[in-house]
Amino acid sequence: MAESTSGVKRRSIEHPWRVFGYTTAFCFGIGTLVTLLAGGNFVANLAVSLAIGWSISGCFHLLGPFFDNWLGLYLGPAPVTAIGLAVGLVIAGLITFQDPLYFFTFGNATIYLGIFFGILGFIFFGTRARMVHAEADLAQANAKQAQQEKLLAETELKLLQAQIEPHFLFNTLSNIAGLIHESPDTAEKTLLNLTTLLRGSLNRTRQQTTTLAQELEIAQAYLEIQSTRMQGRLHYTLNAPANLNNFPLPPLLVQPLIENAIKHGIEPSEEGGDISVSAEQQGNN
Repeated sequence: MAESTSGVKRRSIEHPWRVFGYTTAFCFGIGTLVTLLAGGNFVANLAVSLAIGWSISGCFHLLGPFFDNWLGLYLGPAPVTAIGLAVGLVIAGLITFQDPLYFFTFGNATIYLGIFFGILGFIFFGTRARMVHAEADLAQANAKQAQQEKLLAETELKLLQAQIEPHFLFNTLSNIAGLIHESPDTAEKTLLNLTTLLRGSLNRTRQQTTTLAQELEIAQAYLEIQSTRMQGRLHYTLNAPANLNNFPLPPLLVQPLIENAIKHGIEPSEEGGDISVSAEQQGNN
């Protein structure tokens, strides 16, 4: 249960072993991806990845509540990620080169990669923090009958907006790693779609409304990733008139429908299937 301090709710803490497991799996994916992209020794790349990942995770555990209360739940993860990245680079330098400042002096490429994956870590851990916060709000809403309906609706929306399935993220990164040598163009396209999906998911946690064009952009990125993963078993079409691009919608109205269609309709079928998303305006609605 979250505690209230100066009107700002502190981050609820997940089970440490669950966070450790997510972080370790994420770091293994990054270590593999860096080795495939940049070469080098896999063990050394994995050591650097784990040093950075565990440091960022530890900083979220130790410093997260302080920065949440100081900067809020949306800005708080940024300095925590930066501190964790710096600490991780120091530890990685000690482990791999016995020089804590090695990556700040000679390892510019590693710093750039660290910043990139630090951003992914910021999105991942920040999103999970908002998920835990939303769950705490939901529990609190059940105890306040007078505000129950309003708080319940707002909390469920935040939970949907904040949710990025870790397994989907790991599987997509694994697919990218597997495509790098076989089909570099497809790997690059999938990485760009993943970036679009993550950026859109993060932006929608800060918005009460979105537009049809924005929803379809995120839906297309998600469908492209799933189409690549399913290797020809998924085909889709998106069709919406240009005059409806700015039509306002609640966030995450389209993507959950597509996810359910893939999960319950296409994935169980050996032949796969087609998904068609279209929009039209009827009357003045």
